[in-house]
Amino acid sequence: MAGHTLGVSEQQWIYRFAGMAALFAGSLGCSAKLPGDDLPRKSQPEAAAGGSAAAKPTGTGGATSSGVGGAPAPGTTSALPNDPAFACSSAARGTVPARIWRLTQTQLERTVAALVLGRDAAAKGDNSPVAVGSVFGAPNASDRFSTNSDSYGMTDFEFTQLWNVSDSVAASLLQAWGKDSQSCVSASVDGACVKSVIASAGEILFRRPLSTEEATAYESISTNNAAALGATRALKLVLRAMFMAPQSIFRAELGEAAMEPTVSRLDSFEVASALAYTLTDAPPDAALWEQARAGKLTTPIEVAGAASQLISQLETKPAYARFIAEYFQFEKAAIVPKDAKEVPFHKPDALIDDTRAWVREVSTRSLGAGFLNQLLTFGQVVANDVSRENYGISSVIGAKATLLPAPAGERAGMLTQPSFLTAYSAMAETKPVQRGKFVASSLLCQEVPPLPIDVVPPLPDLGAAATMRDKLQVHSARPDCAACHTMMDPIGLGMEDFDHVGRFRTMEQGKPVNASGELKGTGMGDGTFNGAVQLGSRLAVSSVVEGCFVRHSFRYWMGHLEGEGDGCSLSAVLNKYQEGGDYRAALVELFSSKSFLERISPAQP
Repeated sequence: MAGHTLGVSEQQWIYRFAGMAALFAGSLGCSAKLPGDDLPRKSQPEAAAGGSAAAKPTGTGGATSSGVGGAPAPGTTSALPNDPAFACSSAARGTVPARIWRLTQTQLERTVAALVLGRDAAAKGDNSPVAVGSVFGAPNASDRFSTNSDSYGMTDFEFTQLWNVSDSVAASLLQAWGKDSQSCVSASVDGACVKSVIASAGEILFRRPLSTEEATAYESISTNNAAALGATRALKLVLRAMFMAPQSIFRAELGEAAMEPTVSRLDSFEVASALAYTLTDAPPDAALWEQARAGKLTTPIEVAGAASQLISQLETKPAYARFIAEYFQFEKAAIVPKDAKEVPFHKPDALIDDTRAWVREVSTRSLGAGFLNQLLTFGQVVANDVSRENYGISSVIGAKATLLPAPAGERAGMLTQPSFLTAYSAMAETKPVQRGKFVASSLLCQEVPPLPIDVVPPLPDLGAAATMRDKLQVHSARPDCAACHTMMDPIGLGMEDFDHVGRFRTMEQGKPVNASGELKGTGMGDGTFNGAVQLGSRLAVSSVVEGCFVRHSFRYWMGHLEGEGDGCSLSAVLNKYQEGGDYRAALVELFSSKSFLERISPAQP
């Protein structure tokens, strides 16, 4: 679920990309023009240009402080009156420009799988007999979420990789179809078969029916090369050209004309693709495709119905699991080094697996009611014999991951998961500042200004008996540090009842642990607390936390920061969630909102 808003120079590069594929076809004797030069098919090419500057996010690099920035302007409403991100005006429109989305590696693989297994099997994630080699690199590690649309273009290296794998993909497709008695390829690759393959493959690769011009152009590639190459090899050439076409590698969100000259609305095929690739990493399944073909994805009600079908089993979707993992960042536990002599039992991969299973358990129980509350307060853990010592469990559990009650008052919710606590730690000590910063920025949407590393004062050496709280007193003692650290330290120090590998503790450096903390800016959750369990309980009742969770959900699922025109969508999603904590219903609201359905395009002369 990745995307990219094209600027003019990049768009020209995409056209050059199409031309290179055409040159490839022509080098073997094909004189036909390869489809792709007219990529923006419903507007002038400039509609896909302009970058992401049209979106004006409420905050720099992420969040705006809740309670900072003032109430919405007169004439607007807001689900969170003190948060301008939720300000809703009747004139508001979504803020993302018309764009095209480059497929991720997984989406590319699932698209090829649909060509062999069918739409429904690909949407379910069934294994494909056609392997797709590595084409696209890893997501931008500096992005808060892997779905940030601005990070997904295509490098020269990736284009070369795509070129290289296209031959084996086309050959494997023909081999698989040749073994399928239902495919014309298994009988005779004649003109009728070529037309059938182009039409059926085109609908999956291009995510819409091919135009007559496009189909004719691809058919001519086969016709012009059949004598020299043979019918099957000529069809292989067609498949390579289609596989590499811009319309295949990039899915369009260009839209069709709406009421206003600068606003376009996604058509049924674009809606179907956006829903499917966002939620399943695959092309639309058979039911969704038929809805698009029938033009039944044109109203918010129709789109909500389609989204509801895909979201009904949300807890089984890898895209959903990625959102929770990226939101809480517990998988970073795998990259925090530890001293094997000090903690020989510590296996971060096992802890991450535990938390993934724990999330599935919580989601199965509560996605439909009180979801965020349960993520922050659920009082059971998942562990096995490999990970039990991190949880303070002394008795044998067995090799199988097992759901167990946590000791009362010691462990509850995501903030007490050993993987999460390890992710925000150093080799041999906790990191209260980083733990507090996570809560402030990711659960309260408070903007913590970045600080140049050269002005960070070293923690004083107070001797072996000093606690982390003792060391961090320097932050409150220095005015230049206190302004920011008062947002983080009082929260993070309240999680000191857990050590650097997530074990509950009552003693630190021979002294009773002081896990007292304080929350501000949460509304109902404000005040002092003691320990991470109480912290989770306080956060769980905060409407500010709910609003922040909605904002991060928006960013992940929509692929961009919220802007000034997204307040109505955000308010509607938050209101829907607050009706009973039904996250599925909130996502249905999001996927039928103007922010999802509308795109900004330049006014035409």
